[in-house]
Amino acid sequence: MTGTDRPTSLAALLRHHRTRAGLTQRELAHRVGYSRSTIANAETGDVRSADFYRRCDEVLAARGTLNAARAAVGTPPGPRTPPLEHRLAGVPPEETIEHLRRHWHLLVRTDNLFGPRAALPDVRAALAVLAGLEATGPARTARLCLSARYALTASWLYQDTGRPTDAATWAGRALERAHESGDRASLAWALHRQSRLAEPDDPHRARSLALAALGQATGAHRPLVAALYVQCARTAALRGDRTGCDALLTRATLLADARETAGDGRTGYGGHCTRAWVLAARGECALLLGSPAAAVGPLRAALALLAPAYRRDRGLVLGRLARAHTHLGDAAEARRASAECRAIGEVTGSASVLALAGAPGVSSAA
Repeated sequence: MTGTDRPTSLAALLRHHRTRAGLTQRELAHRVGYSRSTIANAETGDVRSADFYRRCDEVLAARGTLNAARAAVGTPPGPRTPPLEHRLAGVPPEETIEHLRRHWHLLVRTDNLFGPRAALPDVRAALAVLAGLEATGPARTARLCLSARYALTASWLYQDTGRPTDAATWAGRALERAHESGDRASLAWALHRQSRLAEPDDPHRARSLALAALGQATGAHRPLVAALYVQCARTAALRGDRTGCDALLTRATLLADARETAGDGRTGYGGHCTRAWVLAARGECALLLGSPAAAVGPLRAALALLAPAYRRDRGLVLGRLARAHTHLGDAAEARRASAECRAIGEVTGSASVLALAGAPGVSSAA
């Protein structure tokens, strides 16, 4: 392959993997966090950054072929953006921590809108920076708290891409860093993450972890406590405790955030726990308790209240609504909700949403 052939071959390889995945240029752009014009230019011979191809390779499940082809091209002429860890070299620890704290909010919003694969590369890059950051005193505590937050985010993103082993690994690291930081909110959310991961195999352990998380949240802000009540309610539903589940969801409703619409975690852990989210949880719990008729109302109400920023959550609610209608024998409504659910799952790449849509070969991460 000659030097002039390489960009064209790289462009053809990207186009091949995109069409094989059944994605339009716009859909791929959403999932990797770039513009549609960037995808179009890359497919006509414009060589982009290694980070661009790394994201595309992961989203398109190209098994490293895009990364290898980009490496073979070398450095194209013109300016290039260095990796995050290089860009932050020499920046004082306090400034680096503040930058990554603000960047985390953007990544949360990216995940909510465009799915886990669009956010995961930057989350991993931030974790690498934080791991190598030398800080003392208050800056060290801040680094540990932020490391726990990014590790928890990585755990969720890996779970939502259908990679439970990686999700468990990062949940464990988050718990370690939360313990070391001494921050009770971080520890509460790390235990909450452990509880979510324990649900499929050990509902009783999931309940113990949820209660432990709630015990760490004394004096925490209201949405965090509300989210922990929701998790306790889920574990109650898994055990068939209808009365306990309902009481916990009622408490969560009273504490849920009535104003959050940004989808960027700006209020901290549990900031996504809006009234719409609690309604969605009530519908989910009704399904877990074998009461599909009781699930439809809360799920429909949740859809009406969900802010546009929570696109992936909309897919989850639609998937559960489809299941409720299926159990009730309403095939037309089930097909309608399932089609909308699948459309969101395909655009965001969320394994949680795709599993509810019944996509073949996808395990549930919801």
